[in-house]
This record gives sequence, structure tokens and C-alpha cells, in this order.
Amino acid sequence: MSTEAASTPAPPGPLDDAEYRYLPGLVRAYLIVLPGVIRNPPEYFVQVARRYGGVVTLSPRRIFLVADPDGVKHVVQDNHTNYIKGPRYKVLKPLMGDGLFSSDGELWKRQRRLVQPAFQKKHHPRMAEIICSATASMLDRWEANAAARRAIDARGEVILLTLEILLRSMFSGDLIGHEPVLREAVIEYEKHMDLVGAVNLAKLPAWFPSAGRRRFQGAVRTLEQFIFRVVKERRRTQTDNGDLVSLLLWARDEETGQPMSDRQIRDELMTMLQAGHDTVSDAVAWTWFLMAKHPGVRDRVEQEVDSVLGAQPPQFGDLARLPYTDRVIQESMRVYPPAWVFARTPVEDDVIGGYHIPAKSLVVISPYVTHRLPELWENPETFDPDRFLPERSEARPRFAYYPFSAGPRQCVGASLAMLEAQMIIAMAAQRYQLAADPGLSPGLKPRISLTADCTLWLTPVSRARAAREP
Repeated sequence: MSTEAASTPAPPGPLDDAEYRYLPGLVRAYLIVLPGVIRNPPEYFVQVARRYGGVVTLSPRRIFLVADPDGVKHVVQDNHTNYIKGPRYKVLKPLMGDGLFSSDGELWKRQRRLVQPAFQKKHHPRMAEIICSATASMLDRWEANAAARRAIDARGEVILLTLEILLRSMFSGDLIGHEPVLREAVIEYEKHMDLVGAVNLAKLPAWFPSAGRRRFQGAVRTLEQFIFRVVKERRRTQTDNGDLVSLLLWARDEETGQPMSDRQIRDELMTMLQAGHDTVSDAVAWTWFLMAKHPGVRDRVEQEVDSVLGAQPPQFGDLARLPYTDRVIQESMRVYPPAWVFARTPVEDDVIGGYHIPAKSLVVISPYVTHRLPELWENPETFDPDRFLPERSEARPRFAYYPFSAGPRQCVGASLAMLEAQMIIAMAAQRYQLAADPGLSPGLKPRISLTADCTLWLTPVSRARAAREP
């Protein structure tokens, strides 16, 4: 332990409350912290950060919450080599293997170098065409609901949409005839993926043969068998379709000249399937809900879309001319960041904000919490897209807002995710207003992605039909 770390105190936290001081620290953690984490972890973390500060002890020498921008910056950027994903992310290994989301060290660096080119902006126009085509088909299906004034399951609709976009961008022509089976497999495994469950001490052991685990394992087998079959055939025929499989298959490490193995391609594609559709789906679904609850915001989006696009489908080059729509999505991800929490494990003792953080502890970082700190955000519970205007953002610390994480491990697909969300929101706004029942007030269901604890029923109202009606 360094002299500096040894001489610094532990961070404050709810375990300091006098009522339970006579009990051992771990017992206090179970009595005081665990109930709040089980009941509503995002809101509980907000409460303790507002009360105790930007670095908080949740369990003595074991679990710490870091919420202030300087602390977040220290962990994910300034001293990032000391912070690894660690053992808690093993819960994701059966699906993601050693993909970018779950790997560490030299393996992660190598894979980042290999995967990064697949997400360069030169590929975005092709992705925009796929997004536009798939979104138009979804909006066509809504016509019957709009005519009957029948609500849609907003998240369910966009989950199917983003999954279609992902599968088409990954496998192009190899997808023909296999899409229904693959779609069912992704939806099945998504039910069982839960990062919060990684810290649940009451969870079933990994060897326990529950029905849910068997379904999860079957879904993973279905997907990886398809991936291995496609990769094998592409290698045999030397086929380059320009899709994500091809981009990964023909990628070469700029330092060693080595390609990815079949297993590594499998891990990266499985990681993209999880991270690339769940989080984008929740970002879009929450944005639709917030627009439905704030008609003034919805009207401004429609006005901007009408003036820039008219009735024409958006092209990639059009998106830069939709700044308000972009701000709406940014604000939605401030209020409901899909990637609401992540964790790091320090390899060596460290000091954050003047407090001692022991090696091998768990450092919890939550965009949801940082995005709600009143010292950073005026009226943080208010939905206000214009807080992202340049003149209102220039004094804000860089790490006050990080919906895609930040630092070297920032989401490799962040710009693509924003492209997808913006196109879907803009195209939906061209044709429909989405209305919410006045009583719809969803709570939170925090999994890997931050979802609503109820179905987001929204009713599409045809803008063309509404304009014709007196």
C-alpha cells in the first residue's frame, strides 16, 4: 500500500450513521445499504451521493460509489490502467466471452485496435440506409394501430427494430431464412442478462440447472453456431460483403498483422448483439415517452423535422441539420441513461477525492447518479433539452455527462448509436405523434440497460390524418 493511500481516510457513507455503529461493518452494510440497493438501486445511489458526496462507502473496504466528475475522470481516464472490469463481470462471460465489454489488459487493447475501424464514420452512410429501410417498415406497420387508436408497446417495437438493423448490418445476405430463429434467441437470452445480479449474494450458483439457465444456454448455442457457420463459409470462399462479419474477419492488427480467431469474432459479435440493440432500444423508448409527456418538446422536434426533411426519408448528411432532435436525445439519455451503471476493480490501492480506495474492491460508477447531481445540473429532475445548447454547456465539466462511459473504454459504437437513435426519432416524428395515457408513470427496472418497470404503451396518431381532421 502506498504511503499516500495509507494516510487517507475511508469515504463517508450510510454506514457512518450512529444508530448501527455498534455492529460490525459488513452487518451494517446488509442492514442499511442492501435494502436500498435491492429496492431501487439507481435512486438509492442518487440519495447517498447527494447526502454524502461524490465518493461514498457502501460496504467497508469492499464497495464504493464514485459520482463526482473528477472522481469519474480519475477512474476511467487519468488512472484507467489501475482499474479493470474484474471478477464481477464474469456473469457476462457465457454470452460475451472475451469481447470488448468484458475483457481487460492487453487482450482488450488488441481487440479495440481490431474492432475500432468497423465503427469509423465512413461506414455510417451504409448503416443509415439499413436503419432507414427497417424503420420505414416498422412505421408502415403502425398504420393499423393509428387508424384504430390502438397503443403500441414502444420498447417492444424498437427492440425488434434495432435487432433487425443489427442482424442485417452484421450478416447481410447470410441472414436470409435465419432471422426468426436468431431474433427469438436474442430475445430469450436478453431476459437472463442482469449486471445487477452480479452483486446479488442470494443468486443461484452457476451450476444449478434452472429452466431459465437452460433456455439461456440454448439461445447462446443457437447464435454462436450460426456465427461459426457464417465465419467458416466466409473464410472458405474469401467473401467480403462489407458487413460487420467481413469487417472483423478481414481486420488485421496494425502492430502484429494478426487477424482475429473465430472465437474472438464470435465474442465480439455476441457483445455487439447485446450492447448494440438493448441500450439503443431503451434510449429511443424513453425518448418517445418523454416527448409524449412534453408536447412542447414534441412539437419542436416535428417542426425541425418538417423544415429539414419534409416528407423525404433522412439521409446520413441530413442529421447534422437536426440539432434540436439531437439535444432531445441527449437530454433523454441524461434523465434515463441506458448504460446506467458500470463497475471497476482497482489493481492497486488508490486515492480518489482524498479518500482511500483499497485494491480489489468494487468501484461503482453510475451515469444515472452523476446526471442527477444538483451541483452539476440545474433542476436535474426536469426534462430540458436546451440545457445542451453550447452556451449552457461550455462551463459544465466534461465528466458530468457520460451516457456511453468515457475515457479509453468509451463505447466503441457511441456515434453509431446516436445516428441510429436520431434517425428513428426523426422518421417516427415525420409520420406520427406518440401519445401517452395521463396515468402512465413508469418506474425503473435496472438491468444491464435501464428499462421501465412497466410496458410503455404509446398510441401513434397519424400526423397527416390529424391535419386533415377539423
